Amino acid sequence: MMYQLLPSAYQSQEINRLTLAYFVISGLDILGALDRVDKDAVVSWVLSLQAHPRNKADLSNGQFCGFRGSRSSQFLPDNNV
Repeated sequence: MMYQLLPSAYQSQEINRLTLAYFVISGLDILGALDRVDKDAVVSWVLSLQAHPRNKADLSNGQFCGFRGSRSSQFLPDNNV
């Protein structure tokens, strides 16, 4: 479900995939159609976007952790740029 490509009209919003999912799920709730969503798959997908510290030093150095907007934002920054 969440691992599929976005429709071409929305591919520029890939980085906002988690936000889009929030609004889609909210819309389904308003329509009373949450039963159409595989809740376990959604929870698993959301948790897969969680950013964890790479080591304990990251925690003590004040590195931020949280959630990334999509899989494409999980790549490490290129240090050669």
